[in-house]
Formats: sequence, C-alpha cells, structure tokens
Amino acid sequence: MASVSWNFDKNAINKAAREAVKEHVKKNLQPALDRVFQRCAGQPVEEVKKQLAAEWKRATGENLDKRKLDTWAEAIAGNTRVRLEAK
Repeated sequence: MASVSWNFDKNAINKAAREAVKEHVKKNLQPALDRVFQRCAGQPVEEVKKQLAAEWKRATGENLDKRKLDTWAEAIAGNTRVRLEAK
C-alpha cells in the first residue's frame, strides 16, 4: 500500500482564513449593518432589533445572538454606526 504525505503550511492557512473572514465582513456583514443603520438610526430599540435580526439572517443565514442583537440595536437606536473589524 502506498502512503501519501502532505505537509501543511499552518501560517499560510491561517493567513488565508483571516483574509477570507475580512473579505466576508467587508462584502456581507458590514453592508448589512449599514443598511440597518441607514433605515433605523434613531428609531426605538425594539424596531431596530426587528430590522437587525432580519437583515442579519438574510446576510448570514443564521440568527444573531441575543447579546449582540441587544448591544448593536441600542447603538443604532442611539445614532451610532456599528463597525465590524476582522483581525
């Protein structure tokens, strides 16, 4: 039986993963948050939560966890733009 050996460059894999996350944030997640901010800044927190939850689900296919939903909705309701940064 032949064996196959494969060496991984962990640093290259980690760098590629970081770049992919940054690109996803830039193209999908930040625009979703910005759309909610443009539509809902200054509105009641509960209305922002509804819009934010729906927009996040549309952008990711997943529900936004409650802690982030509450925190981000409060910020947007207070006219503060939420900015994501991938490190």
